[in-house]
Amino acid sequence: MSNISSNPSYDKYYYLLGLVFGALTALYCSGSLLSAVIGAVAGLVFAVVFLKALVRGRGDEKALS
Repeated sequence: MSNISSNPSYDKYYYLLGLVFGALTALYCSGSLLSAVIGAVAGLVFAVVFLKALVRGRGDEKALS
């Protein structure tokens, strides 16, 4: 008995995109390594908020229609 679901989770890609582009944006704006780390953390936080608020609720609305 395996517990593998038929729908793969793509959450890790959202987290990775938020991390990378948050770091790149902060690095481009200020040019310091410390700001890149802070930007990476901020990008990761925005990715979590995006997943919890926008992406999770979409499948439920389609199921109800």
